[in-house]
Amino acid sequence: MTGEKRGEGFHGGGDAGGAQHPAYDEKYARYIALFNFRQAYYECHDEMEELWLEEGRDPFWQGLLQATVALHHWRGGNVSGAVKLFRGAIGKLSRYPAIERGLNVADLLEKSERAMRTLSAWLADWRTAGGDTTKPGELPAAPPFEPFALTVADPRLADLVSETEARLPNTEEESY
Repeated sequence: MTGEKRGEGFHGGGDAGGAQHPAYDEKYARYIALFNFRQAYYECHDEMEELWLEEGRDPFWQGLLQATVALHHWRGGNVSGAVKLFRGAIGKLSRYPAIERGLNVADLLEKSERAMRTLSAWLADWRTAGGDTTKPGELPAAPPFEPFALTVADPRLADLVSETEARLPNTEEESY
């Protein structure tokens, strides 16, 4: 998707003496910083949800939301929820070019598909082993959580994300 959206133009205005960045919303930069540097997926969700609602429920933002919540569910042990959300994210994000709004969408899709395959295979084994009807010690161990980073393709967005990350407060890891 192209055109005059927040992902186009300039942010910070050259006349004000500020650094020039494409008009990436600060929420977007904060979302990426929280995702990549903190793995704070719950906070990421909050940032992206605000942007998603402000931007008219854009499917691109929704796909990022779904990938984020999928990772949150995986880390929390909700494998079924993670698979469902990865599937939704892949469906939405696969409509976009390899690079969209400064992100390498192709890389995100590859990572999401790999995670979904791993988790789906475990779910199939879990169901074969009896799922809810079997004692936990008799079930296959859930796949370990494997976080991944969003690959920023636009150097100007990368700079903005780095600046944003430097301003994030120091906090403990996300609780869930």
